[in-house]
Amino acid sequence: MLCPPYVAGQGGWFTHVFVDEAAQSVEAEALVPITLRTDRATICLAGDFKQLGPVIRSPVAIDYGLQTSLMERLVNKITVNHTRVFTLLDTYRSHPSILQLYNKLVYDSYSMTTWPECPGSGMNRHPVIFHHCSGTESRQRDSPSWQNVEEGDIIKMYLMKLMEYGVDPGDIGIISPYHKQCVRLRYICRGEGLDIEVGTTELFQGQEKKVILISTVRSRQEKEINNDIRFSLGFLGNYKRTNVAISRAKSLLIVVGTLAQA
Repeated sequence: MLCPPYVAGQGGWFTHVFVDEAAQSVEAEALVPITLRTDRATICLAGDFKQLGPVIRSPVAIDYGLQTSLMERLVNKITVNHTRVFTLLDTYRSHPSILQLYNKLVYDSYSMTTWPECPGSGMNRHPVIFHHCSGTESRQRDSPSWQNVEEGDIIKMYLMKLMEYGVDPGDIGIISPYHKQCVRLRYICRGEGLDIEVGTTELFQGQEKKVILISTVRSRQEKEINNDIRFSLGFLGNYKRTNVAISRAKSLLIVVGTLAQA
């Protein structure tokens, strides 16, 4: 529902309030429709708080908890009166092998079922592939973002194989947590005349592709890796980013990275 600000301050409108993708909104945004409820209203917050939440840039706001959605805060404080949490156990996206990966890593191995007729990729004898690459990441002095040339070459190799198998470029997505690597991967795709979506994990949240290729970029520089973890960069700094990335694939997931960081 869209409404002017003065209406949002008036309560008593609705007996049922549904907030979709509640885990992605800051608490103030979620409270706007909730203020329109009646006194005995039922409120439903729907979303996945184990995926990426609201994007907050201010370190001060993050320190004071603005990065935590209302949904996640309530789930973590389950003692709130009349609050019930339900988990949807059925998923209709991923090949069972892909589902098993993020189900075990993130969702404590809930008993999820999967769509029995998974779309093929032409290479789905092994639905999950981890390709070890000992390449070296690099960055320019004036940029905090990283790239890995060797990983880009491996991604290109897999793209060529996918084209040989007849996979439509529109069914392929390439994810990297670093903008600089995304720029490099887009350059590779354009050079091969391939119209393939390339982007950071945030861009792919809510999307799905038959084939997902992931370039992790980082290798073995422990000091820099610790900085990533400290500032919630890359995959190591945020498990939610990892969850979103590996759960976008329907039939084939290819991860290129260093085993030392896997």
